Amino acid sequence: MVDNKNNINWILENFNDGDTHSQFNLKLVMSTTLGNKTNASTATPLQSGISNTFVISINQSHAENRNTTLTIARTIIHESIHARLWEFMYSRDKNLAMIKNDFPGIYNYYKNHQQNWDHEQMAAYYRETIATGLKHFDNGQHTD
Repeated sequence: MVDNKNNINWILENFNDGDTHSQFNLKLVMSTTLGNKTNASTATPLQSGISNTFVISINQSHAENRNTTLTIARTIIHESIHARLWEFMYSRDKNLAMIKNDFPGIYNYYKNHQQNWDHEQMAAYYRETIATGLKHFDNGQHTD
């Protein structure tokens, strides 16, 4: 997942929109405060308190003691998709009319699923993205 400069480029590339770079940053941190049932969590800029930054917190205990590297990779991909979906919401300052016009698919999931809209959209549209990312990570050693 990491290149020779310790960057997770193939995830960060998802924060580009064509030739336009995202106005947001993505920060990954290890956390000792996540609950025992939580592998990771993604905080929006409002939640993280860091302007224009989504923060993915990985449960350090799980990463060190319970999870395989493939599970950690899956978790990072999953949380990165959360950040990407939420980026569209924050880039429009939660103006639902703008989101409806600019990102009708995201708006539809937000409107129809409210609290769980991002998981519903991820389940419907991003399974292949996760599988492809994991195949990239482990050089195709596992089936879908």
